[in-house]
Amino acid sequence: MDKIDPAYSFFSSGKSDFIVKQACVRYFRFLPMLFAGCLISALLYRFSLYSFERFYEATENSWIYTLGKLDYSFSTAFYGGLLDGFLHGTGIVTSLWCLHYLFLGSLLSYSILMLYGKIKNRIPIYVILCIFLYVEPTCLSFIAGIAAADISCSSKMNEKLKKNKILSVIFLIIALVTPSWCGVIVFYAIGSFFLLLSVSALFENSKFFKSRILAFLGKESFAIIIVHALVLFSVNANLFLYLNSLGINQNVNILVNFFVFAASSVVLSKLFSLTLTPLTNRLCAFVWNGLEKVTPM
Repeated sequence: MDKIDPAYSFFSSGKSDFIVKQACVRYFRFLPMLFAGCLISALLYRFSLYSFERFYEATENSWIYTLGKLDYSFSTAFYGGLLDGFLHGTGIVTSLWCLHYLFLGSLLSYSILMLYGKIKNRIPIYVILCIFLYVEPTCLSFIAGIAAADISCSSKMNEKLKKNKILSVIFLIIALVTPSWCGVIVFYAIGSFFLLLSVSALFENSKFFKSRILAFLGKESFAIIIVHALVLFSVNANLFLYLNSLGINQNVNILVNFFVFAASSVVLSKLFSLTLTPLTNRLCAFVWNGLEKVTPM
């Protein structure tokens, strides 16, 4: 996945070439892992390695029951992995219900950066975009991210936030409190905006945010998003049911499952990434080189 935030990089460098490239290959950047995840999910269901019904009987969790009623056929896996996941999200890999927001939202972000990123006074543009995009509140989070990156890259604004720690702390408090208001998506976007600004100002030189663990989790984030759902309903569901059948205390059962879940998700995500990242990079390079030959940029 992208090593740096494209909006932050754009405002820092003023260069837009990579924005065009990322927009053109965005579909292919997601494709291999999405398609593989959908196919693996269908295979797990086909070989009865998912345990939705028994897991539901043991936990009486209605969400588990709903997941068990979804279509896990290979035709659904192919359709979800090639198209539907990008347009509507896909239920066959539960954690990718939001993929269409990530995909379409990133294309929206690239478009905004290309169209308005070099205009001197961009704040009115962000306000107008927020008004027009209010009909789709999820899009506001992407506008918030672009605006926060813009302000963070502004030397004057950034210096003011760094010097005025009280203001940055106020922003952090707003960020933590705002999403709890009514549970409305708009407030999550507002909270995200202030969170990015405050963290950027308060913890710019923090060793924690530059640690190898966070760098690793960031790099492998998309693989983890996919793999953890596959692990949860196969490895962990069956382990939970097995320990439950032995009469193991439920709290102990949950604790054991948590550690198995965390370790399995991280290890398998890394293997998943090692297998598919080279393919993804080659595919994106092939597509971009082909586009350059057809349409010189």
